Amino acid sequence: MVFANAVYRGDPPPDIWSEKGCMGHDVSHTSFEHDLNTNASDLAAGTRVGTLVVATSPDSWSFQHFVDRVAVVWSQAQLVIPTVKKTETVIVSGRKPRDAIVNNIYKVMVGQHLHKPGSVFAKRLVFSCRAPLIHPFTTQRITENIFQSLPPSATASESDRNIILFLSRSSGGKAFNGGRRILNEPKLFDAISSMLKATGRPEKLQYFRHDKFNGLDDVATFMRDRVKMMIGPHGAAFYNARHGF
Repeated sequence: MVFANAVYRGDPPPDIWSEKGCMGHDVSHTSFEHDLNTNASDLAAGTRVGTLVVATSPDSWSFQHFVDRVAVVWSQAQLVIPTVKKTETVIVSGRKPRDAIVNNIYKVMVGQHLHKPGSVFAKRLVFSCRAPLIHPFTTQRITENIFQSLPPSATASESDRNIILFLSRSSGGKAFNGGRRILNEPKLFDAISSMLKATGRPEKLQYFRHDKFNGLDDVATFMRDRVKMMIGPHGAAFYNARHGF
């Protein structure tokens, strides 16, 4: 839905797990149907933008739920504003991101992102909070945009993509969610490595260590040029959900 001359005043509320939150079953667009009814002081205090995408989904500050919700809402919004330039589009979400890479991805998506602002007045307000949680088009669109923003690949051979990346919740970097661990992970890792060697496969298994990369471009280039497959438990930093090939 696209509303002309509308205002966002905090509804749907950001960062809450509720059926009334963005992408919840009962999320409503009715707050954008009302007349602005603003006085001069309201206009002075609020932020004014051209095109606003409302993406106040739960835990929008975390990498995983930014990627599986905010990016999905943004992807669906592109269907109704295909001619609006990225630099002229603004996203409103919740708290500031915990992970720096989220800010890097915002730069690929929009010209500006707002976190828990007051009132935001928009010439064009896009409400796509009913986007499906999992859909090939919306979930892969952000990956396409990230890859399109990269310099051309320096590798010429498919054989250079010979890494099977193990996305761990126990090793390879910080795991903010203490659950979803593989109890026999060392044995599993060794068994996969042994199978690759025994069958003469050219691929090599290695842990993904995200702290060894310098931002989004570095990670995405590595995924595009070197990685053939990713494996890991649910919630494995969700790189596997958006950079699978």
